[in-house]
Amino acid sequence: MSIENISQIVGYKNHSSLYRLFKIIVGISPNEYKQNTLHQIGNN
Repeated sequence: MSIENISQIVGYKNHSSLYRLFKIIVGISPNEYKQNTLHQIGNN
């Protein structure tokens, strides 16, 4: 699912705002988080 779709679902009008907030809270971009998660799932 894209950051654009997620931002619409949770009520953000601008996906850039959600992207920035995610990066501040989590410490990495949503794309990096997705890749890390997929990599971890693939190693199990």
